[in-house]
Amino acid sequence: MRHFIFEFITGGGLAGQALSSELAKEGGLMVQAIINDLRRMNTSEVSLFQDSRLAIRPDDVDVIEIADDKYDSIFKYLQTDDCLWLIAPESNQYLINYVSECEKRKLNHFLSDSNTIKICSNKLLTNNFLGKAGLPVIPSYIDVNRISEHTESFIIKPLYGAGAEDIFYLQDKACLTEKINELENDFIFQPYLEGESLSLSMLCAQGKHVLLACNEQHITVNDNQFKLSALDINTRLSEHDVLSRIACDITAALPGLFGYIGVDLIKQSNRYYIVDINPRLSTSYAALFESTGINVLAQIIKLKSNTTLPKINIQQAKPVRLDL
Repeated sequence: MRHFIFEFITGGGLAGQALSSELAKEGGLMVQAIINDLRRMNTSEVSLFQDSRLAIRPDDVDVIEIADDKYDSIFKYLQTDDCLWLIAPESNQYLINYVSECEKRKLNHFLSDSNTIKICSNKLLTNNFLGKAGLPVIPSYIDVNRISEHTESFIIKPLYGAGAEDIFYLQDKACLTEKINELENDFIFQPYLEGESLSLSMLCAQGKHVLLACNEQHITVNDNQFKLSALDINTRLSEHDVLSRIACDITAALPGLFGYIGVDLIKQSNRYYIVDINPRLSTSYAALFESTGINVLAQIIKLKSNTTLPKINIQQAKPVRLDL
């Protein structure tokens, strides 16, 4: 059985297109963390898909260069008994396309089912789904006429997007309307909610969860565009109990969540609002072993055959800064 690693940005998903050095850095951090976890499991057969423009050659890893961005180009290398560690963005529906193809080919991909990913990939669908379940979300719109005249500032983001990619801050409704007219793809907009940016890392299976990390995000705004500049892993453990309750509500509403799941939150005046659910490995994963000593991949593999979640206590976890 061979383990294949495909991280979209560094793995050739953007072959023939511009390659962002910032996104490639984040992708590279996650790839190295996957390799490290596999090595801790004494896994000898590891293959890494890599954009042919990159020159990273990890020891004891078979590198497969990808020179075109056809989404199905990686699948010719995979057999049904192989393991695929897949990280792809929700933007342009990349993640749902890859997972759907994995399901079609009956490949081991260690992610949530395609129906759950379909909900989490679409920001408006996620927002409406969680809102109807009674969870705290920020109102989201696609029709500018539904915005209250009293709203002072706005966030606009892609309907299908990942992280802080193409998220803009607009100072008033006139700026919002002008920006909407410039955009070609589908976007949603929300009232801007000023507060602390947090995230959760958790393992999920069958509507239950266990927390791996309670994190703080450092986000800057340059030219009205958001950028994630750093992550503080497990620095918000004092809020573990309330964050665990939020995670419990999320997994109850979306029982199809499986494996590693990232959740982005805004905290304002002791209230927490769910911003995004990332049904895949997120950048925080890259620092989890250093923080907790937990081999996340080993836990996910166990969940695949036995959906009983491990008992994990992260109260003594080490805080780790991850600069991006």
